[in-house]
Amino acid sequence: MSIEECEGWEAGTSEAVLRECLNTFPHIRMRVTGTCMAPDLHPGDIVSIASPARRPPKWGDIVLVRNQDGLRLHRLVWRWPFASDRFPWLTKADHSVHCDPRVSSANLLGTVVLIGGASPAARMENAWFGKTARSLMAGLIAWGQGRLFSWSSSA
Repeated sequence: MSIEECEGWEAGTSEAVLRECLNTFPHIRMRVTGTCMAPDLHPGDIVSIASPARRPPKWGDIVLVRNQDGLRLHRLVWRWPFASDRFPWLTKADHSVHCDPRVSSANLLGTVVLIGGASPAARMENAWFGKTARSLMAGLIAWGQGRLFSWSSSA
């Protein structure tokens, strides 16, 4: 899922407004536009997102992150138990084989708390094992590729 810049706004303005709304309100609602997170998220689904301060992300959650391609809703597949910028986070689209580039905590904007009126846990209750296995495998693959502890490139 991506968020486009609002027409007539300077680059980054819509993200600044989004960050302010996440800090001010209990959650915000957004419409999904991509297919990379199917079957959990489909184009047109409405998701509610809470700031990390209100709902700290956990391993396996769908999170809103800023990466080099813009703002994305992807799954959190690796998180050091004591999150800090020294130990970045890894996210991945469910339909992707590869993890996204490392994400610093400053670039993790929020956690999906509702999908179309149902909590992600309730919506994915029957698929829990598959999601957990995929997240674990993605983390192990990233570890095997040396992406978890290689600090030479920027997060």
